[in-house]
Amino acid sequence: MDNLIPNINRKIDFVLKKLELKPVVSPKNFIKKTKGNKHRYSSLCFNSKKERVLFYARLHKNLDAKKKMLRETSFLKTTKKEVFEVSEHLPKIYFGKKEKSFEWLTREYFLTSPLGKNEQLKKNVTKNNAELIAQALYKIKKVSLLSLKNVKLEKFPAENYLDSINLISSLIEKKVLNKKEANKIIKLFKENEALLKKESKYFCHGDLNLGNIIISKGKLKIIDWELIQINSFAFDVAYLFTHFWQAKKPIRNTFLKTYINLLSKKEKVIFKKLFPIIIFYLAVGGLEAKPKEIKAQLLKKRRSFFKRLLQGCSLGFNKIIEI
Repeated sequence: MDNLIPNINRKIDFVLKKLELKPVVSPKNFIKKTKGNKHRYSSLCFNSKKERVLFYARLHKNLDAKKKMLRETSFLKTTKKEVFEVSEHLPKIYFGKKEKSFEWLTREYFLTSPLGKNEQLKKNVTKNNAELIAQALYKIKKVSLLSLKNVKLEKFPAENYLDSINLISSLIEKKVLNKKEANKIIKLFKENEALLKKESKYFCHGDLNLGNIIISKGKLKIIDWELIQINSFAFDVAYLFTHFWQAKKPIRNTFLKTYINLLSKKEKVIFKKLFPIIIFYLAVGGLEAKPKEIKAQLLKKRRSFFKRLLQGCSLGFNKIIEI
């Protein structure tokens, strides 16, 4: 609760009243329910015409939470004004404002729920769904950074990927990797270090988990653009791939192959070199994690998947796609 902006529930109530929005969950009850741990308030609201609207507002007073709200608001405002191929997959923003001590925005509300919650898959993912997601990610890749000059994007440090190799000795100790696999991974990193740094130049969603993907009647929407960043064009693909651990293997394959087939010949070569490195980085961080949304009996299956990912990295892209 110490992170909360002073009197934030009253401040949000004032904005909601001014906008003539009636929230399903009041700011006070939201804060109580989440114990103040959520950095932003969100609720379905009804306007004066009884139309559904989603309302967001920053709750925490730290700089990181502020940056996230400003990034998403400025990005959605930019895409609202300009023509982007990826715009068809974005939620419509209605209003957004920076108040004296916090920011808020309103956007369209979707009746359909997301594919899941973070890593917990709650809906069946068809091959058509997998293709649709891959096509949307390709459109995200094509977004020009120059067109987002008014959005304060931060570059994901390529060094973060390289630092993950420092944990390889502990993976050997835990018998996740053997020495032969470890040496191959170290070699992979050394051979592609320069390429990794050079290719960190693309617009990325940055947090493409299952809770941020909504598919209804053959249409795809991607939400929560707070962590947009400059990164490798393989990042969003790898990130979602690790979150697809509960999906069937043919679905993961369709997802990857659809995306790769959209790339140029040169891009395919680059992607296949960088993908195992990014997968290694993500899998190292996720191996021992216990996401609260995942039931205890599934954690063993999850860890097994991440372990196989790490081992697959030693043999490159073609091995990973078989997992």
